[in-house]
Amino acid sequence: ITAAKQPLPADDDQTGAVEPGADRSPEASQQASSEPPSRAGWNSKVEYFLAQVGFSVGLGNVWRFPYLCHQNGGGAFLLLYVLLMLVVGIPLFFLELAAGQDIRQGSIGVWKYISPKLAGIGYSSCVVCFFVALYYNVILAWSLFYLGNSFQSPLPWQQCPEQGNITERECEESSPTSYFWYRRALNITDSIDEVGSFNPYIVGCLLAAWIIVCLGMFKGIKSSVKVGDLQNPIIQVRNVKELLQLHQDGHVNSSLMPTFNHSDPDSLGLDGYRSWFNQHGGSVPVNLTACDLEKEMQTGVEGTGLAFIAFTEAMTLLPGSPFWSALFFLMLLNLGLSTMFGTMEGILAPLRDRFRSLAKHKTKLTVVSCLVGFLIGLLFTQRCGNYFVTMFDDYSATLPLIIVVVFETFSVSWLYGADRFLDDIEAMLGWRPSVIYKYLWKYVCLLAMLGLLAATTIRMFMETPTYMSWNQETASEVHLPYPGWALAVLALLIVFAMLPVPVGFIYSVLQDRRKPTHRDTETGHYSIVNTDETPMTDLSVPDRRNGFTAAEHFLINSLHTGSKTFL
Repeated sequence: ITAAKQPLPADDDQTGAVEPGADRSPEASQQASSEPPSRAGWNSKVEYFLAQVGFSVGLGNVWRFPYLCHQNGGGAFLLLYVLLMLVVGIPLFFLELAAGQDIRQGSIGVWKYISPKLAGIGYSSCVVCFFVALYYNVILAWSLFYLGNSFQSPLPWQQCPEQGNITERECEESSPTSYFWYRRALNITDSIDEVGSFNPYIVGCLLAAWIIVCLGMFKGIKSSVKVGDLQNPIIQVRNVKELLQLHQDGHVNSSLMPTFNHSDPDSLGLDGYRSWFNQHGGSVPVNLTACDLEKEMQTGVEGTGLAFIAFTEAMTLLPGSPFWSALFFLMLLNLGLSTMFGTMEGILAPLRDRFRSLAKHKTKLTVVSCLVGFLIGLLFTQRCGNYFVTMFDDYSATLPLIIVVVFETFSVSWLYGADRFLDDIEAMLGWRPSVIYKYLWKYVCLLAMLGLLAATTIRMFMETPTYMSWNQETASEVHLPYPGWALAVLALLIVFAMLPVPVGFIYSVLQDRRKPTHRDTETGHYSIVNTDETPMTDLSVPDRRNGFTAAEHFLINSLHTGSKTFL
């Protein structure tokens, strides 16, 4: 999608939806606002593609997917996964990408553009991104800790420590990798009720991780995908030659950069290293398939344990294990950083779009956000911090994201109109996507997400939430139920993430009720008089020229009448 579409005007008070049939050309957008906000674009499709890949492929692909596939039937799970990916995953992914590229605003502006009543969807997305960023960077801190310990031979998790001539009992009864993870890295408590002190090594690694993220965000998310230009084979060969000559002249010869390479000269060497590590470091999990992980997988290694216990166990069996260990954790660090850049942009960009005063202080906003994230993230650096990471990973994003996607799908396919949305995509691409997307969005995806929402909710109420703890006495993992206060925290995480959706709807309705109305003498319907210059859309007005069918009008009016009755 390369259409040079100008961003839409917005202000701090009210941003309305575009009226159907209105001119949405760049010229019309420029006339609507004398000072439109600037919106950077991608230099090429390769940059855009790599940015999406970097954000989509994260740490979960390393430890979550292999465990789920192994525990749910292997090949049978893959068949179901591919089917759902084709009929649900790809259509919804396409919907979000097209909506963002067409409207060219953050998550708040996109849904407020469709209707002010839907702005809460964007705020919920920001809250979920914030929750994810808090614990996600802790995992990067763990990766940094393991990376720093990889430059030893033998690796510190390769054999049990000895005190005198006596092997540590906890390590002897479990395994060297489990002992290093739970005792040396986390120094974990026996349960979430035992808080414990802060782990100074993890605190330092967490600070380093947030500094890296903060520095990477200064130039925006585009700086994280400049490696895309290095995928050209000619540049790869020249980069290898230059990297091999670094010890001779101490710098990279920028004269070898083609004119179509948009990387800054001082970042070319770094991008070359990143490209090499991403390509070759990603082969480590494939090479590990020759190792026997059946025992670890059968004993329930999941989540972070798969990366920090099972994979580290396998790497100790390889020749030159320190090299492969460093390469593996560099790969984890790169995967996590690319996802963190996208997650932080999902928080900061909507706030800058919504509140123009923040856009003038982009650097300060980034620094303050990272500082707040670090301070709150100290919760996860306690001895019981791993249990809170598990809680956030399992509950802070799963159910809220399902609800957000349900509202997204319903808003675009039914309220905005699937046909109108396909028209917008055709205007951008120059060709119209298949009509099957219309039916997938309106029926298949919506019903599938509603079914997933129902199943997730029922499971949460039917099963007692538990977490995996480490028992020091038995040197084994055990499942424990969350205590009452932890269940309250768990519920608050879900409520806080979902609350902006109804609050945004009610706030918009109350704002509309304060505006003067005008009664149409022919139809008898009341419409809201727009007293400002901002175009506005009210979903309660049945005679909008938006192509809605009678059934859609009835559904919209019923929802609006119900909300008025409730208020």
